[in-house]
Amino acid sequence: MAFHVELVTPEKTAVSGEAVFVLARSLDGDIGVMTGHAPMLVGLDIGRLEIHMEDGDVVHAAVHGGFMEVSPQSVSVLADVTELKGEIDLAQAERARDEALEAVGGDDTPANRDRLRRAETRIEVAQLS
Repeated sequence: MAFHVELVTPEKTAVSGEAVFVLARSLDGDIGVMTGHAPMLVGLDIGRLEIHMEDGDVVHAAVHGGFMEVSPQSVSVLADVTELKGEIDLAQAERARDEALEAVGGDDTPANRDRLRRAETRIEVAQLS
């Protein structure tokens, strides 16, 4: 049984449709959602978002924070920044990872570690088949 799902950023609605499963990285770890899930609101961490659409397609996205609101019939992902798999430039993501590794080596701050995690997430999503 499907439920409505939306992936929204301040700039756009990236995904809107019927899904059967959503997997997201919350601040407390990965969480999977299916129809009938108990209502909740969770903070999202930097990580991969997977949306299994009713038609069998799987949407992969890199999400860089935000919130996921779940009700028994819907999931709304409100992301600070998101990039769908097809939008990610792998070469640019690899350059960003190399720059972030250099930054972490010189100044291991939370901001630099998050920069590295964002780049690694983008690479992971871009390489999914």
